[in-house]
Amino acid sequence: LLFRDILYCEVFDHCLYIHTMTENHRTYGTLDSLQRKLDGRFFRCHRSFLVNMDHVSNKEEGTAVMRGGRKILISRRKQRKKKKKLLQACRKEHFES
Repeated sequence: LLFRDILYCEVFDHCLYIHTMTENHRTYGTLDSLQRKLDGRFFRCHRSFLVNMDHVSNKEEGTAVMRGGRKILISRRKQRKKKKKLLQACRKEHFES
């Protein structure tokens, strides 16, 4: 998988799921170990989720809205940090256009 294709990753029932626009991959492991392998575009917004900030289309109350419409929960602790990362991602996209 290419990093740019990953929308988000989640842990559920002791399995690690990697979601793309077209496929879902299931494997075993932890989000901590996966996060160490990924680059800076990925944000740990909840103990169960890592999101690719390049694919966040919007932020609603307590959630990150991903391309395709899936809403990912953002822990209250991480909401301030997520706002900052989302602003940085939006500015980067604006200046690269």
